[in-house]
Amino acid sequence: MPKIMSVSKVQPEIFKLLKDVSSGGEPVIITKRGEGTAVLIGEEEYKSLIATIEVLSSPELMESIRESEKEISEGKLIPYKKVFEKT
Repeated sequence: MPKIMSVSKVQPEIFKLLKDVSSGGEPVIITKRGEGTAVLIGEEEYKSLIATIEVLSSPELMESIRESEKEISEGKLIPYKKVFEKT
């Protein structure tokens, strides 16, 4: 669950918060006058979110994922040893 903090409480703790989120800690929702205005997250989490959005935004990738899920449910799998065996 993300922390919720006002901007005035974030300011004196910014370095600790940066350390926490950059090491995988929970996001921090920053509020101003009781309204959410920003979210502080680590760079790796940000990159992961962007990559997820890009995949979800690509009709081609989503179709490929759906096809793969269908093949898995139908048992149409290739054993990993066969994939990597030398010919």
